[in-house]
Amino acid sequence: MVSTAKQFGHEKALLVSCATLPEYTRLQEKYDWKQISSSIDWQLVLQFAAAHGTTALLSFNLRHMKDVQVPEAILQVLKQHDFQLAARNLHMVGQLFFILDLLKTYSVPVIAFKGPILAILAYENLSMRYFCDLDLLIRAEDFPRVHNLLLLNGFQAELAVTSSELKAMAKHENEMAFINDTTGITIDLHWELSRHYLSDKLNFEYYSDRLQTVSLSGREIRTLGAEDLIVYLCLHGAKHGWQRLEWLGNLSALINRQDKLDWEKIIELSCEIRALRIILLGLALVDEFFTVQLPSHLKNKIQNDRQLPLLRNLVIDNLFSKTEAIHPLEVRFSRFHFLIRDNWFGKVLYGARLLFVPSKEDWNKVRLPACLSFLYYLIRPLRLGWLEMRKKLA
Repeated sequence: MVSTAKQFGHEKALLVSCATLPEYTRLQEKYDWKQISSSIDWQLVLQFAAAHGTTALLSFNLRHMKDVQVPEAILQVLKQHDFQLAARNLHMVGQLFFILDLLKTYSVPVIAFKGPILAILAYENLSMRYFCDLDLLIRAEDFPRVHNLLLLNGFQAELAVTSSELKAMAKHENEMAFINDTTGITIDLHWELSRHYLSDKLNFEYYSDRLQTVSLSGREIRTLGAEDLIVYLCLHGAKHGWQRLEWLGNLSALINRQDKLDWEKIIELSCEIRALRIILLGLALVDEFFTVQLPSHLKNKIQNDRQLPLLRNLVIDNLFSKTEAIHPLEVRFSRFHFLIRDNWFGKVLYGARLLFVPSKEDWNKVRLPACLSFLYYLIRPLRLGWLEMRKKLA
């Protein structure tokens, strides 16, 4: 890993070494930070940390790295960031409690995950993680009712749909964002977690028998079990090309914080949803950047997968791509998302989903009556073909 980090340069190597808790990093003792501190571009470090969502972790780690000479102005910026993040996260937790109470009043079962829940599970500290929204998983049949409840309580849906379209949306989509302009809170409402990337399997019913409870500000919250959460975080990272160090740092801290993980269950769950290589890549990347205790048989699976070195290199090569551009591995048609499939059948299924399963963009571009919503499966390939033709003619 040291050679990998050195290809980043000192600023990026420092960021990698500060992307998780100090006890889980591989790099902090590999560099003579005292000697190279004066050559570090600290504004660039702050820029990268903001892009990767690791500013709070950077601040925490720098306070524990005695040999790093940090300019006082940078320390003040980090201190101000920490103060603002703590206040913001407490506000987000208050809004989460409000939404959970609202849904409970109307007997809507819900699973909260990521957001402040992950901050507690991974770091036991609400202020160690920046989260931009609150993620909730509900049953698909409850989506129309929850949609209307959120609208009545000051939220606006990212896509305006009529009452007759709600059931069709629940059937053909898997999530919708709701924004409250007054509080600045975004709710990412899911009724399935992988539809466009894997299958329709990861719904409320799939997880409901394996939940755990987490104490958040004195309140017990239902969330995904540890094994399910690790699998989901690997899926989420792969879906977005592992473009943020934060995701790897979170996974590292989460794994290391668990007293006992059922690794056989993680492998079983991964194979069940045909995502073993996706999970192996996530674990391989975490093991590459940080210290994490993986069982020997899992390390053997990682070493024996001949596609993983290529996938690993694709992630690392693009890890610090320009933040203002679309991340290369974010593009759903990139070869990364095909190579990561377990077999050719998985590649074909993924390609078919890309071509035919409608997205919110399809709903937004062409509005059909709910009774004709099945036509979106034909509209999507036509729309994609038209976009590609326009791109070639431009």
